[in-house]
Amino acid sequence: MKALQSPVLELIISFLFILECVSATPNPKNHPGDLSALLAFKSHITSDPHNILTTTWNPNTSFCSWTGVSCSRRRPRVTGLQLDSLSLAGTIAPEIGNLSFLAFLNLSKNAFTGHIPNSIGSLRRLKVLSIFNNMLDGPIPAVHLPRLRSLSLFENHLVGPIPPIIFSIPTLEKLSLSTNSLTGEIPALYLPRLRFLRLSYNQLSGEIPKELGEIVSLNFLSLHENRLTGAIPSSIGNLTQLNHLYLGSNNLTGDAIPASFGRLTKLQFLHLEGNAFQAGPMPRVILNMSSLVEINLNFLGFSGSIPTDFGLHFPFLQGLYLARNDFSGPIPGFLSNASNLVVLEISRNMFTGSVPVSLGDLPLLQKLNLAYNRLSGGSISMLSNLSSLIYLDLSYNELSGTIPSEFKNLEKLQELHLTGNRLEGSIPEELFQSMINLGTLSLDQNMLSGPISSYVGNLTRLQKVTLAENALSSTIPSSIWGLAELILLDLSHNFLEGYLPAEVGNLKFSTLMNLSSNRLLGFLPITLGHLPMLVNLDLHNNSFSGSIPQSLSNLISLSLLDLSSNSLSGEIPKSLTDFQYLTSLNLSFNRLEGELPRLRFLSLSYNQLSGEIPRELGEIVSLNFLGLHGNRLTGAIPSSIGNLTQLK
Repeated sequence: MKALQSPVLELIISFLFILECVSATPNPKNHPGDLSALLAFKSHITSDPHNILTTTWNPNTSFCSWTGVSCSRRRPRVTGLQLDSLSLAGTIAPEIGNLSFLAFLNLSKNAFTGHIPNSIGSLRRLKVLSIFNNMLDGPIPAVHLPRLRSLSLFENHLVGPIPPIIFSIPTLEKLSLSTNSLTGEIPALYLPRLRFLRLSYNQLSGEIPKELGEIVSLNFLSLHENRLTGAIPSSIGNLTQLNHLYLGSNNLTGDAIPASFGRLTKLQFLHLEGNAFQAGPMPRVILNMSSLVEINLNFLGFSGSIPTDFGLHFPFLQGLYLARNDFSGPIPGFLSNASNLVVLEISRNMFTGSVPVSLGDLPLLQKLNLAYNRLSGGSISMLSNLSSLIYLDLSYNELSGTIPSEFKNLEKLQELHLTGNRLEGSIPEELFQSMINLGTLSLDQNMLSGPISSYVGNLTRLQKVTLAENALSSTIPSSIWGLAELILLDLSHNFLEGYLPAEVGNLKFSTLMNLSSNRLLGFLPITLGHLPMLVNLDLHNNSFSGSIPQSLSNLISLSLLDLSSNSLSGEIPKSLTDFQYLTSLNLSFNRLEGELPRLRFLSLSYNQLSGEIPRELGEIVSLNFLGLHGNRLTGAIPSSIGNLTQLK
């Protein structure tokens, strides 16, 4: 029986060995040159967190079945690599230039580093090259790709000039090189088929080439956020197919809107903000561009009034940005004719008069910013009709009257800014009962009075509350300490009274707390030390007593600590010397005693400190304020104080 089994066993072993040999042989259908290039590409990958190449790029199978690889229908040659959004890291292997049939290459949204290999120039059949949103550096290779239609290298770290040869590829339809660090001038262009050109967010200089006006197929042009100078070429007006034009944040001069722009009747997005154009009234030529959906003329120095028929010319307008100009006169009521407005941003001008009643007739408006003007009047209740409103800013005007209780209808509102006006009366309770989406409430620098409603605790999404410099009274409602998402709380310069409760320690995400210049009293709760993210703590000018809690040493992120003008006593905790980021410390006008600790940033006037001034103070060369007067200090002034050259 054993004799019979032995030949059978040997046969089985031989068969398995043959199978192993066959399985170890590369797939004969794979083109050896393409296979070698792909494996070289794989060998340059240092991180493949989703195991895409690790598991599917197996040389024993047809590479045409590998993830991200496309092949020709007629032959087993690689025509496409689609490997975007896979979190791959590594460098791009130069052997990629050996994929001579490659027409489509997409490595976008990964973490590739290093240079783009010059061997890319060997891919004469390449039509699409997309390697955006990586970490590539170095220059753009000066290679000629005669069939290229789309080149997307944006959101990398590429440097140097744009190779002129790229601007002479006659087949190119899309070119996007934005958000790099490219320098030099924009080369002369010969791109007759170009439809999309984005060179924004670089460091390009020089003038805008007038040849751009010859690319009549262009419908998207963005040169935003560069260092371009000179005037906008009038030839841009020849681009009658243009839908998007972004020239903002450069150093352009001359006319902001050349007369030739009147021919851009298909233009939908016009961004010219932040240039050095010739100041003066808004050119009426803009009224010919009736297809505009978004107009951004921020920070251009325009003056005078907005044309009285402005709103009648833009039936599709959704965004109007005219901030940081010198427009004056009343806000024209005709803006309500632009019934599709979603954003109206006209802050930091010199508009006068009242808020137009007609602004309440914009049903789609989500953002309204009229801040930093000279608006007056006592009624803004019409804005309560804006049921889609998310952001409202009327700060730093001369508005009077009360905060309308009708604002309770603004249930979608996330930010309400009324700072720096002449509003009076109490804060309506209705706001706290219905505006449940509110994240920012800024009512400081008004003449508001009365208590803060306990219903403030209903606004569970509140992150920023600033009610400073009013005449608010009574105690701080206990419900405010239950706002778990609160980051910033400023109730300073009011008439609030009572004790600071232990529940203050519930505000775990708070970075700024300013309760100064009120009538608060009692001991500082040790739970103040339970706020690990606190950067600024200002409790000065109250009537707090007792000692400084040792727990404050837990506030490792603290940059400003002001406990001055209280009735604190005892010694200054030595642990305060351990603050790494503290840049301002004021403990003046208390009853503190003992020796002066070796603190870094000092304002300790009018206490009862004793001992000598530490000579180590002279080693803190960044110190710019030192207040020690009104104490019981002895000894000589250390000569090392002369090293503090930044003292003011």
